Amino acid sequence: MKKIILVFFAFYSFSYSQTGWQLQTNSLTRNIVSIYVLQNGYGYSLGDNGIIFRTTNFGINWVQYSQFPALSDNSAYCITAVNNDTLVATQGSEILRSVNGGLNWSYVSSGGVMTYTYFYSVSFGNKRRGFACGVELIPPPPPPPPLPYTANTIVHCTSDGGTNWTRISVTSGDVLYSCKMSDSLTGYTAGTNYYSTNYGSVFKTTNGGLYFSSISSGVSAVNSIYFINNFTGWAGGNSGFIANTTTGSAPWIPQVSHSAVKINSIYFVNSMTGWIAGNNGTIRKTVNGGANWNFQYCPVGDNLNSICFTDSIHGWIGSNNGKILYTDDAGGLTNLNKVSEDLPDSYLLSQNYPNPFNPSTKIKYRIKNDNFVSIKIFDALGKEIITLVNKTQKPGIYEITFEGSEYPNGIYYCRLTAGIFSETIKIIFLK
Repeated sequence: MKKIILVFFAFYSFSYSQTGWQLQTNSLTRNIVSIYVLQNGYGYSLGDNGIIFRTTNFGINWVQYSQFPALSDNSAYCITAVNNDTLVATQGSEILRSVNGGLNWSYVSSGGVMTYTYFYSVSFGNKRRGFACGVELIPPPPPPPPLPYTANTIVHCTSDGGTNWTRISVTSGDVLYSCKMSDSLTGYTAGTNYYSTNYGSVFKTTNGGLYFSSISSGVSAVNSIYFINNFTGWAGGNSGFIANTTTGSAPWIPQVSHSAVKINSIYFVNSMTGWIAGNNGTIRKTVNGGANWNFQYCPVGDNLNSICFTDSIHGWIGSNNGKILYTDDAGGLTNLNKVSEDLPDSYLLSQNYPNPFNPSTKIKYRIKNDNFVSIKIFDALGKEIITLVNKTQKPGIYEITFEGSEYPNGIYYCRLTAGIFSETIKIIFLK
């Protein structure tokens, strides 16, 4: 039996809708090496020389906003937000901090003297605790013949929101390209061995960065790592390498990315749904934790360096040659199908099948006229948990799959909105 409910909630909207990944801007002056967008609509993209581009409207407009105190080609690597006002970034041997939304920057930590230090990544587990990772290369003493540089893995930790940083000894011989804190104490950092780039390295901390242990078994060279919680994470690297752990430990289980290019960035919105971005315009999406990675169309062929999402459908990618991509439908809904070209004479949201369901169910609906369509799932208290559809659709009969494995047992509500039409059905998830 169908039931109508009223659910009141706040949600931002954009002035345009689109299908799949679209080019949001191609006019920025630098390679975009890192991008971070906040829930309030403010976002920051980092050029490879230390120029900051900012948006205040979810990327509808990007403008050059500020720059690091010293510009240097190809030396800026990462930017992240601690809160709406405090940003932390890395440039070469320096960690920088801004407390006024990226307008002004100051150096807060540096690498060693007489060394070549590179901080490649920074991540925060809460508003106070975070760490940055990279490598410190110590040149050999003269005279010739030249000897290899000595590589020391470098991690700097903070417990006061990035004001002060402490160097932590991890290991030697590894270059750490990526890090991710999953809460205030648990974090991961990953990279490759400096002397043999076929070997990957992953390290884990459970005490906020005071000590790291190796969990490297099963990985090759790693360029990006992402954890959705303390146990479930993914590591991506060269030649399409992607692997997963659900225990927060080794061994890592290899997955098939259906790509042979370098993976530069990983982002997951929950334990099932995530994306990888890589060289030559490569984008892949999974809706089952990486068991299957599906192709997504990319309108550019540039190297894609950084990906982020603010929810399950709104995402951004920063690429080489000053380009930013944007999607408002999760990059194209791979689990949405038009099942009939018949022109319905009314709107309809059919009861899902099966119901009860475990772990997935199909939801069929009819659209009478060209309209902006929204399908959302709410829990029993009326809290929105996921948006399944958020796009303009033509008349027809459609079917979409809802994957519920990450949610608890119980009653949920599915609401279809198309123009002034709205209908809600009750669905039941039983594991």
